Amino acid sequence: MAAESESGHESKGGGTALSLSALPAWTDPALIPELTEPPQWGLLHEGKLQPMLLVDILARIDEGVGKVQWNGGTERPNVVLVTRPDSTRPVPAVECVELQAAILRRDEALFTKERLNNGLWFYPSLIIAIVASGAFHTVALLPAVLAMNFGASHAESWRALHRLRANPQQYLRDCAAQVRYSIWLSLAGGKAWSRTFAIVALWVVVYVAQYFVPSQPGAVLSGDLAAAALVKASLAAEPWRLLTASMMHGSILHIILNASAMLSLGLLLERGAHRHLVAPVWLVGSLAGSLFSWAATPTTSVGASGGILAVFGFLLVMAHRCRAQLPPGFGSSLVRSLVMIGMLGILAWNVIDNAAHVGGLLAGAALSYGILRAAKDKLPLPNSRPMTIAGRLGEVSLLAIAIFTLVKLL
Repeated sequence: MAAESESGHESKGGGTALSLSALPAWTDPALIPELTEPPQWGLLHEGKLQPMLLVDILARIDEGVGKVQWNGGTERPNVVLVTRPDSTRPVPAVECVELQAAILRRDEALFTKERLNNGLWFYPSLIIAIVASGAFHTVALLPAVLAMNFGASHAESWRALHRLRANPQQYLRDCAAQVRYSIWLSLAGGKAWSRTFAIVALWVVVYVAQYFVPSQPGAVLSGDLAAAALVKASLAAEPWRLLTASMMHGSILHIILNASAMLSLGLLLERGAHRHLVAPVWLVGSLAGSLFSWAATPTTSVGASGGILAVFGFLLVMAHRCRAQLPPGFGSSLVRSLVMIGMLGILAWNVIDNAAHVGGLLAGAALSYGILRAAKDKLPLPNSRPMTIAGRLGEVSLLAIAIFTLVKLL
């Protein structure tokens, strides 16, 4: 991000307007590269231009993306970025006046359908989750996750539909900002290796190793995982369990959920704030989560949730303190996700370590408050020697903990 100018530009009304250099980096129109082809109407998908007539683009919008395929894709690519005859750069489709009416019609129909479908699935899955939490402790997690996902999607569809109908133009502006922020995030990753992917890869390696651990009679977890799990009675003699337990997972569903959450939240932190924050924040959150779990419950536990909730807590505080530099809806989406996490913790209280969640969340929020205050709430955070040292120490520590966990398991 460019340095701030010493003075703002004078507005015509006599007031002082925000200087261009103070605007968030993701708002820069030059962020999207210019085309090498002559300016024309077209659809940009995965970096490739597909020339199309305006009427064909409108028809594609009316068709929608179609059914979701087995690999997570859709029948047709969504109309997100388009090219125009009067611009050398692609622009978000929602910024094109010619396309806005069609986009509003499409989104209203989509949100109405999603609200109905998710609502129909939410209530049965909620009932099943409540019954399972009281009678079938080991299977309570799956229906609780389904209830959380359907409930979150139902609430999000309802809210989006309300915003669209109440103020269509503001809805379009918000969508355009979110598209530009997403593009900036994808470019912010650059060619540098991702800390978030590296952390998840370590979890996967440890989880694969768990399958080579022989099962013991009466074991609490699959295999003899008590060798590195958070066994509360063993902490006095083996305090390293506070961190090794965070490298392990109790089931395939457990690691899938945690990996999905980390890949989403971690990349927001890595690219939106600073890449050197991911490892230290996750480590501090994992430690805090384990300590809270030790203080609140005697049961043995494993999982990376404490660190993940620390990343979440960091982003929550960042969304509040740096809201002027973030797209509309960034903070509110995190708050809704927090409500859903709380709901999941209530529905599956027998299999989820809520104390670890609380500990990680508070630790991440405290780190965010201190770091952003010292950096005067600027995003992304500037490079500095202390930041680099903290990041390197965190990454080396993570690798050492993963290796130590493998040694204890195998």
